[in-house]
Amino acid sequence: MSVNNKNGVYFPFGIQIQKKMWELLDLEKVAEEVRSRRQPDIIFIRQLANRLNKQPERREQPVPAGLLNLYAMLEKIYRYVFELYAREQFPAVLDEVLRDSGYPADSPQMRSVLTRFAEHFPGASILEKKEDAARFVAADENGERRGLLLKELLLLRLSGENRALDQFSALFHAPDLKVSDEHQGLETAADEGLADAPPMEPFGVPLPHLLRAPMLASPFSLPGQIEYIRANWRSILPPDLLAELLTAMDIVKEEEREFWGGPGRPQVLEFLKGKRLGKEGYDYPEYDRFSPDAEWMANVVMLAKMVYVWLDQLSKQYKRPVHRLIRCRTRSWTCFPGGGLPAFG
Repeated sequence: MSVNNKNGVYFPFGIQIQKKMWELLDLEKVAEEVRSRRQPDIIFIRQLANRLNKQPERREQPVPAGLLNLYAMLEKIYRYVFELYAREQFPAVLDEVLRDSGYPADSPQMRSVLTRFAEHFPGASILEKKEDAARFVAADENGERRGLLLKELLLLRLSGENRALDQFSALFHAPDLKVSDEHQGLETAADEGLADAPPMEPFGVPLPHLLRAPMLASPFSLPGQIEYIRANWRSILPPDLLAELLTAMDIVKEEEREFWGGPGRPQVLEFLKGKRLGKEGYDYPEYDRFSPDAEWMANVVMLAKMVYVWLDQLSKQYKRPVHRLIRCRTRSWTCFPGGGLPAFG
C-alpha cells in the first residue's frame, strides 16, 4: 500500500490518526483507493467520516466530513507556522530548548519517546510497512525525522487541549501514550522551553502562545478558530494556504445549510375535459373541432424539417441568401414523392 504524503508531512492526508483507529476503521483500503485513483484528500476525509459515523457510539452524534477537513486545515496551518518559526526565524531552537531541559538530540530518552510516539501514531512509511517505528527513528541522519516527530508530538498536545475537537477526539486520544513519564517530561519540556524562547515575529509572542490563541478566542468552535486565523494570521500565511482555508470553510457552510425540501410536488399541467376526480383547476374544456376529411389528405407526405438548416441548404442550391421560405421557387415545394405539396412539422 502507498498512502498520500505531501511535502514532508508525517501523517497521511495531514490528519493525526492513532494506529488502533486506523486499523479499526480499516483506513488502509480507503487510502489505497484514493491514491490509486489520484483523488483529492477530501475524498479520504469523507470516507473517514463515513466509517467513523458507522461506529455504534457515533449514531447519536455523527461527525460532519467538513469538520474533519477543517481539522486537517488547522493542522496544516499549525505545521506551516511551526516550520516558519523553527526553520526560518530560529533554526535549531527546539533542539536547544530540549538539550537545556535534559533531553539532548542523541539521548536514549529522546529515541525512546519518539519511537513510542511512532508506534502509536504511525506515519506514511510505517503504514506502508517499509519500516517499523524503531527503524524510522534510528534512520535519521540529519535530524529531519526527529524534528518531524517533535513537531507532531507538540501538535498532538494542542489537539488534546482543543475542546472544539472533542466530537472526533477518538481519532487521536491515546491515553496509553500519555502515561509514560518520559513522554510527559519531554512534551512539557518542549512546550515550556519554546514559551521562554524568542517570540514569533511579527506577533511578538512565544510560539506556544500564538498556537493557542485560536483556541482561546473560540474554545468550542473549529470554524471560529479558523476564522480567527484568517483574520489575524493573514500576514504570514501564503495565498494558496489562505485559498484552501476559504474552501474548507465553504465546505462546512454548505454542510450546515438547512434544506427544507422545496415547495412540494410540482403541479404539472393536465389538459383534460372538465374536472377530474372533483379537483379544482382541471376545468379546461375541449371541444370537438375537426374539419371534414378532404381528398388530398390521403396523399400528404409528412416531412420533418429544421427550417434554418433547410434555408441554408436552399441558399447553397440557389447560390443566393434565402432567409424566408416565401422566397423559394415553386419547385422547391414540389420535389417530393408524388409531386404534391408536403406537410411540414
